[in-house]
Amino acid sequence: MKKIIYSASIMCLASSLFVTGCKKDTTPFPTNSQSNSNPYSDYSFTTPYFPTLGNADAILVAARVSNTRSVIVSPVSFTYEYGMAKFAASTGNFTNLLNIGNITLNDSNLANTGANYYLSSINSYSINLSGGVVWNVAGTNYTIANPMPSYTYAPNLWDTKWMPVYPVNFHNDIVRPAPSNPLSATDIVNYPGMTFAQAVNAHKADSTQRNKDSLFNILPAFGIPLKNYLSNADSISLVMTDGAGFTFVKTFPASDTVAYVYPKDFANSPSTYNNLSFITQLNAYKYQSMPVSGKNYCFLNLASYMKYNQATK
Repeated sequence: MKKIIYSASIMCLASSLFVTGCKKDTTPFPTNSQSNSNPYSDYSFTTPYFPTLGNADAILVAARVSNTRSVIVSPVSFTYEYGMAKFAASTGNFTNLLNIGNITLNDSNLANTGANYYLSSINSYSINLSGGVVWNVAGTNYTIANPMPSYTYAPNLWDTKWMPVYPVNFHNDIVRPAPSNPLSATDIVNYPGMTFAQAVNAHKADSTQRNKDSLFNILPAFGIPLKNYLSNADSISLVMTDGAGFTFVKTFPASDTVAYVYPKDFANSPSTYNNLSFITQLNAYKYQSMPVSGKNYCFLNLASYMKYNQATK
């Protein structure tokens, strides 16, 4: 069954993000798994990660998600669009939510889930976001001036190196053996059982490896091209998940030419991940903050591109 999984756990992103009038925090949207018919029975739609906004009174998200997955040997891509919204009882507090009444996105109704989270219908996979974004909240229209962001470097071109690369724990900086034979007390500790000549050679190998590992940790593991591919965005996030506890997020300003990722970026990530369920996401964000009756409504346009690491059988 095709699944739309409203698992957009809105998370505080690892890098700084410039957002006019909108401040991040870590309040999540709900999870609400749904299914619908699809020719590829084991193809699932996964909702992307995106940041929440801590100084907002309302968050309204228009999302376009493109999933790419290999079925047998050929890549298959599906795109779907949806809307999500929530309204805080007090600024930045999205624990207590308001029932705001009827909400539509491009004339597509968002249903109240019962917990005052608003989600668009699973029965429509297109709400014409390419034609513009118009919200209606309790009878009032809000036309979003920003077009939807896009990232045009196709997932089938993404480098297989775009995977976790962990930093190396390199040798301690051991002092070169003293020019004496037999070895000094310090040298015996560092190079036990060796002659002076052997210790000098071992130290040379250790130093060479240390320098190599030090460079490995500070040089980019890979770079993701942004210039000429990213448009109408304030920022873009690289998100890696495996559905089994591994999550990595790094955010880059849209002005970057290349988004570089370093081994040190994975220093605090889980040491293992499930390769079979691994998903790489590139999520482009465009924000617009709008005052509404003394409150701060933050409108987020999101374009997400996902690639499944393993083929569907």
